[in-house]
Amino acid sequence: MRTEDPSSLRIVDLWTFRSIKSNKRYIVEIEHFSNNFFGIKFYWKGVANSKKRYSFLTNDNEPRTIVICHVFK
Repeated sequence: MRTEDPSSLRIVDLWTFRSIKSNKRYIVEIEHFSNNFFGIKFYWKGVANSKKRYSFLTNDNEPRTIVICHVFK
């Protein structure tokens, strides 16, 4: 899903995937700003409504696998 905010020149793409190791579903937010700057944030779907969703630790020890295998495909 893509949203565009003309006031900040920001485009946000939302992606989801399921972890092979823990079988948890993750949501990835990729923010693309007008000067070709990208921000990549991800969180576990179980804490999607929390204000602290980006700092929640799942203790699955798989962030490297998440970033390498799913975001940069």
